[in-house]
Amino acid sequence: MTICEDERQFVPKSGQEWVTPLALATGRFNVSHPHFYSAMATWGRTFECSVLVHEADREWITDQDACIQPWQGDQTALLPGVTQIDSAGISREYRATLGRSTDIASGRYGLVTRDRRHVSFKWFYPNYVPLPASEVMRIGRRLDPLDFDSVYSAFWDRGDIVGDAKAAIARSIIRHTQGPNVPMDTTQPADISK
Repeated sequence: MTICEDERQFVPKSGQEWVTPLALATGRFNVSHPHFYSAMATWGRTFECSVLVHEADREWITDQDACIQPWQGDQTALLPGVTQIDSAGISREYRATLGRSTDIASGRYGLVTRDRRHVSFKWFYPNYVPLPASEVMRIGRRLDPLDFDSVYSAFWDRGDIVGDAKAAIARSIIRHTQGPNVPMDTTQPADISK
């Protein structure tokens, strides 16, 4: 069954997962992915909280509501001591949240890798569609002036980088844009027929 025609659309083999309202309850939250936009006003009303949406995404707001608060620029205060950073590239879906000045919660594009030493940059992770190098460099330029030491993954099962996270992101940008620093035989064309 096709839910939408976007090549990034899929349902995992294990099926769709859901979160309880109690697990989401907060005084304010940010929505950074257009797939969530159709429900965000309902979430704001249900949880009696503000929903922050970047001004550049105004076109995606399907249900105008007083709980929706557009924001502009490169960053905004999400909660006391927590800053929302817009590191947008090809779409505005890369957002990072900086809290307590030393921690950063990665957005959808900067996913902590399984080894917890790097961040992977993909346009769409389930189908391994890479984010263009120019967009990864743009994200790096937006994050570079920030002072942080830890990166918390956007997904619970991925793990986090606790300590030296800024260097891990810098290494990851180099690896993504220049390739891994390992010897490769580039003299023979790859046989993709097998």
